[in-house]
Amino acid sequence: MTSSYTRGLVTVAIMPVFAYLKLPPNASLVLTNGSVHVDLTTFFAPDMAFNVVAGPRTYYNTLALVLDAPCVDGSSGTNYGVQLEAFVPTAQEDTILEANATSEKQDLCGRDQSQHIACAYIPTAPRESMYAFGRPVARIVVNPGSQSAEGCTGWLWGSAGHLITNHHCIGSEADALSAQFQFVAESYLCQGKRDGMCAGVTEAITATLIYTNATLDYSLVKLQGDLPAKYGYLQAAPRPATVGMPVYMPQHPRGGCKLLSYLNDDNQFTSISSLAASGCDSKGGYAYNLDTDGGSSGSPVLNKDSNTVVALHYCGATACRNAGIPMLWIAQDLGRHNLLPPNAIASGAPPLVPPFSDPTVSPYGTNLPGVGSPFTKQAVVDGVIVQSGSFSDGWVTNVDHITFQLAAPGVVIVDVLSFERDGYKQAFADVNDDCRIAYVDTMIHVFSNDSAVQYTPYTNDDVDSVDPSAGKADGSISTYDSYLVAVLPAGAHTVAVGATNLALADARRGRNGYPYTQLLGCAGVATESGDSGAYRVTLSATVPLTIKHSTAVPKVAECAMEGEAALIRQCEAILDASYDMR
Repeated sequence: MTSSYTRGLVTVAIMPVFAYLKLPPNASLVLTNGSVHVDLTTFFAPDMAFNVVAGPRTYYNTLALVLDAPCVDGSSGTNYGVQLEAFVPTAQEDTILEANATSEKQDLCGRDQSQHIACAYIPTAPRESMYAFGRPVARIVVNPGSQSAEGCTGWLWGSAGHLITNHHCIGSEADALSAQFQFVAESYLCQGKRDGMCAGVTEAITATLIYTNATLDYSLVKLQGDLPAKYGYLQAAPRPATVGMPVYMPQHPRGGCKLLSYLNDDNQFTSISSLAASGCDSKGGYAYNLDTDGGSSGSPVLNKDSNTVVALHYCGATACRNAGIPMLWIAQDLGRHNLLPPNAIASGAPPLVPPFSDPTVSPYGTNLPGVGSPFTKQAVVDGVIVQSGSFSDGWVTNVDHITFQLAAPGVVIVDVLSFERDGYKQAFADVNDDCRIAYVDTMIHVFSNDSAVQYTPYTNDDVDSVDPSAGKADGSISTYDSYLVAVLPAGAHTVAVGATNLALADARRGRNGYPYTQLLGCAGVATESGDSGAYRVTLSATVPLTIKHSTAVPKVAECAMEGEAALIRQCEAILDASYDMR
């Protein structure tokens, strides 16, 4: 099994690639990160053979493949089997480059005023909010995992499962066959970081191309017919736009979270500024002052008052005159070919938006209904990860176990502090005050060894990049520090702390066999047997928590050693000089 080239350091998504796949009936093949599960039988029907095929890109930084299949007589010639060729990682730098690959000069209008789509949710009228009409909008990645991957936006048009995007995003049958479509890829935090990465639901890993037009820069593809019943669908406005019409745009800029653009720099509603824009490549269309970026291509431009689509966004022009192709032009073109989707044009009241849950509720349990108790810090444990072996033979590192007892069902936060280089300036800081220049890129698992306490183990490698406050309460300065929120039953539980790329099986046995450790110091990755990295775990919970046993052994602080203290000062000076961002 191999992995592929990635342009960044922090993995934000992983995609399985199978050299061969043929599942028997009643088999289960699941991708999981411990708390989220993706059923691959949704995409790969039983009794069908697939050769060199990609599974869904899953926007998490840890992933396992779990197969549960009945016994099959191998002599029957059915050729059932699963051969995993690679787990293909994607860094955030990759998604930005993918988005820019389809960019037609995307442009921000002054300050970026876009917001997470959850900001537009209205609790008193949820199905009439801009959030509701953003639900049919999907994140698209074409040919994921390759050097030619492209990212853009599209949306469900009409009631039969059609999706429309730009021709420069999906321009051929091959593009459609390789495209993946993810819905509700959004943050529950209105004030979360806009450049973060959000997971969603991958509904399709291929599509059928219905029609494409390079001149009008649009492509119509067909997905499953049941998607409008899940997410709703959008309709084209029956009349042309007018200058001054207030408009908004749900979109996936930079291949990241779904954002909403609707305010200008004066906090006024964005609007149509021209009906005869020059646009890009002289395609023309409507001009507007909506903020866009690479990956926004294919987004809908909606009339604020009717929630109907007046234009298909395709380019960012100068002077805040981003441009979209009028939907009436596209509808007329498809009508000439008898390819217009059912209910594609608005007539009367908008279609009923399917019900959905409150998008502002945290998926991590911190504001789930029924979890009203505040979190209380209940334990702090210091430990050290030590490597043994050699570079040539592969390093081995210890895994510490912290076992605790919950008096009642509750929510537990496991917050790790270790990484001692600032995520912005990359400047060294002795975050745990042990006067050692030694830290580790951690990974944690939470599970129970008690057969009477049943739940799916939790896993985390790096902190959620969308929530700017997640994992910071303990003094953390880096997203490399692990942070996990677990909803747990009463009973005994174990936190396993190790270096990154820690498999669950290794976490349980207390020994990490991954050969390329991430123990670090001021000079970079540690290269000697016996090198170590210190960490601190803070446990907070909504119910009483008691530490029952811990294998963690803290490293004695060496602050009294002037040589060590001088080395720290020297390290900080070197890094401050190298990464001074002022």
